[in-house]
Amino acid sequence: MVTTDCNMLIDQVETVCGLLSRRVECSGAERCLFFKEERQWRGLTWDEFNDLLDKMMAYLHQAGCRPGDRIGIMAKTSLLWDLCHYAILKLGGVVVGLDPHDTAENVVHIIGQAKIRGVFVDSDALEEKMAAHDGALFFILQGEYCYADGLRISGQERSAQGDIPLAKVAKDSPATIIFTSGTTGTSKGIVYSHTQVIQACRAILSRYHDVASDAHLPCWLPLSNLFQRMLNFAGISVGAKLFYVANPMEIVQQLPEINPDVLIGVPRFYEKVHEGVMQTMNRQPWPVRKLFAVCLYLRRANAVQETSSGPGSWKQKLADLLVLKRVRQRIFGTRLLYVISGSAPMPLWLLRWYQSLGVLVLEAYGISENIIPIACNSLDGYRFGTVGKVLQENTVHVAEDGEIFVKGPGVFEGYLTGDAQDKLTLDGFLKTGDEGSLDAEGFVTLQGRKSDFFKTSTGKRVSPMALEAALLQLDAFEHVLVIGEGRKVPIILATLAQESGKGLAEVESHVVRAKINALAKEMFPSGLRPAAAVLLPHSFTLAGGELTANLKLRRKVISEKYAQLIDDVYQRISAKDLPVEDIYILEDSQGGIVRL
Repeated sequence: MVTTDCNMLIDQVETVCGLLSRRVECSGAERCLFFKEERQWRGLTWDEFNDLLDKMMAYLHQAGCRPGDRIGIMAKTSLLWDLCHYAILKLGGVVVGLDPHDTAENVVHIIGQAKIRGVFVDSDALEEKMAAHDGALFFILQGEYCYADGLRISGQERSAQGDIPLAKVAKDSPATIIFTSGTTGTSKGIVYSHTQVIQACRAILSRYHDVASDAHLPCWLPLSNLFQRMLNFAGISVGAKLFYVANPMEIVQQLPEINPDVLIGVPRFYEKVHEGVMQTMNRQPWPVRKLFAVCLYLRRANAVQETSSGPGSWKQKLADLLVLKRVRQRIFGTRLLYVISGSAPMPLWLLRWYQSLGVLVLEAYGISENIIPIACNSLDGYRFGTVGKVLQENTVHVAEDGEIFVKGPGVFEGYLTGDAQDKLTLDGFLKTGDEGSLDAEGFVTLQGRKSDFFKTSTGKRVSPMALEAALLQLDAFEHVLVIGEGRKVPIILATLAQESGKGLAEVESHVVRAKINALAKEMFPSGLRPAAAVLLPHSFTLAGGELTANLKLRRKVISEKYAQLIDDVYQRISAKDLPVEDIYILEDSQGGIVRL
C-alpha cells in the first residue's frame, strides 16, 4: 500500500500539470503506460511519455494554441488522447472533450458555446467531420501514435522543433470544460479549475485509499467524460499502471490480460457481462449448469451482510473453490479488489449476483455540476441499494420534496450560458435534480431523477424507474422506457437486445407477456398500470440521439422522436378500450411491432 506516499504527492501539487510533473520526477524510469498494438501490449515509461509530451506541445503551439485557448479533443480513448490532454494543459489551454460518436448537431453546439479555438482528432473521418465546422475553428490537427514510428501530426506545415514558452498555470486557471449529458434538453458547458480537479482527486483517493502503487487500472471509458479522467488522475497520483483500451467492445476480452485491481463502468456494462456469463453457462452440459447455479446459491445464501466485507463461511469458500473463482478470474483476472459503478443506479438483484460470484460492486454518485463525487461506497463501508456515504468535502441535505441538495468546493459556479440561478440556492446549495434520502449514518439512497417522474392526466404521480429496471432483467430487452406524461395511463417502449439472438417471434411467447404483466401489477396500482408495450426492433443509440455519452436514455428526445408512434398507440388504446389490467403489444403498420 502507498496511502501515505499517495497523500503526500497529491498534497504537494496545486495543478494537474504539477501532478504529472511530480510523477515524472518520482517515477520517470517506471513503465506505467500500456497500450495494445498488433495484438501485443507495449509500455512507456513516464520519461518516454514526457518526451512525447514535449513534441505534442510543439505541434499544438505552432498550430496556434495559446494560454487560455479552449481546445477540443475528438479521439478514441488512447495514449494519444492523454498526450494531447496534458500538452494543452501545460501550454495553459483548456481541454474540451468531444465524443467522436456524438451527433453533428451537438458537436456544432459545443464548439459554439465553448468558443473552441482548435480541435485535435485521430482519424481522417473525424478530420472530415470537423472540417465542416472549419469556419468556427482556428486550426484542426490530426495525429496518430504507434510504438515503432512514434508521434506523427498533420494539419500544419511547420515541424515540431524549437523551444516552447511554458505557460505559468495558476491553480485557479480553468483546466477543463465538460458538458452535461443533455438527458432533459440541450447540453450545457461547465468550467472547472485546476484546483477543483486536484480537490476531486484528493477526495476520491481518500475514499479509495486501498489503490496501491502497483495497481493495474484499465482506461476504457470515453475520456471526453470526467468519470474515466478522474480515475486516470488518481492513478497518476499513486503511480499505478494505466492500460488504454481504444475499442470499448474489446474490454471484456482484454480484462484478463490487464488483470485489473479496480475497474470502473456503468450499470449497462455490468449487465452485459452478466448476460454473457449466463449465455455461456446455458450452453454447457446440464451438470455444469447445475453446479454453477448451486454454487451461486450457496454463496448468496451464506453471504456476509450487504453493509461490510468480512470472512465468508465454509460453504462460501467451497463454492468459490469448486467453480466461482475460476469463472470470476476468467473474466476479471486474479487481482481484482472491487469494481465501481456510476452514472446510473444498478439493480439490487445484479449487485447480489456479483456478490455471489465473489465480485464486490461499489456504487458511487456524482453529477456534472459537482466535480467531487457526492457519495461513494467503499471497502471501509458499503450498503447495497445505496450510493454510499457522503464524502467529507460535501454538505448534503434533503429538501422537503425529497430533492438532494449539495454544497462544497467542487460545486460549479454556473454554466457557460450563465443560466444557473435555478440550480443554486441563495445559500450556495446545488439542486441536484435527484430525489432520495439520507440516513443517520450518512448513506444516500436515490429514488430517481425528478425529471423522470411524471403525472398522468388524472394527476397521479408515476415513478417508472423500478419497472424499467425490472423489465431489463428479461434478456429480450436492450432498453426500456415507461412514458405517460399527461396521459390517462402509461405505456412501455422497449427495444430488443440484438446480441441475445431473439427475434420478435420469440418475444411473442406467453411466458414473456406473463412476466411483463406480473411485474406491472406488482409495481403499479390498478389504475396506473401500463396499457401497452411497444417493441422496437432496433436499439437506441448515441448516433441516433437517444442515448447520452454515458448511455443514459434521453427521455425527451425519445418521446419527441417517436411522438407519432406514441400518439397512434394511445389512439388504439382509446378506440379499442384495452383494459389496463393486461399489457398489449401492438402491431405497427410497418410490421416492426407485433401483437401478443
